[in-house]
Amino acid sequence: MKSAIALVLLLFIFSTDAATLYLTRHFEKAAGDDPSLTSQGQSRAEQLATLLADKPISAIYATPYKRTQETVMPLSKATSVEISTYDPKKLKALARTLQKNNETAVIAGHSNTTPELIRYLGGPAFSITEQDYGTLFILEFVDGQTNVTLQRVPKQ
Repeated sequence: MKSAIALVLLLFIFSTDAATLYLTRHFEKAAGDDPSLTSQGQSRAEQLATLLADKPISAIYATPYKRTQETVMPLSKATSVEISTYDPKKLKALARTLQKNNETAVIAGHSNTTPELIRYLGGPAFSITEQDYGTLFILEFVDGQTNVTLQRVPKQ
């Protein structure tokens, strides 16, 4: 009887929710080489922070560009989780890090890097155009499968 109780306790202790990854392309941007977000993009970034406010975010990643950093800045402030900068040319390394860390994280990327990262994480092929803003790709890993759901981040 005691061994059965101990086994149940061990299962309870070690059964934690699987990590969830939230990937998005940066939000609406101004023109230029390294543009900031527009007012619409800033509004959507605030909505992202609101949308994920009750999630146990333990890491936030963004490329070094203003638009991706600004996309997750309100979330970083709301959660007190610092933004880790990643190299968009080293997506395989980022995918390995995300898989190894097994944490709930938010990753801001670009129209070309976000779909590629999803594939490296075991998800299906997606395409994002230059006019697509506000799609949140939610990746959950269950029984060796990568489940992807999409959600819109409203402009407010």
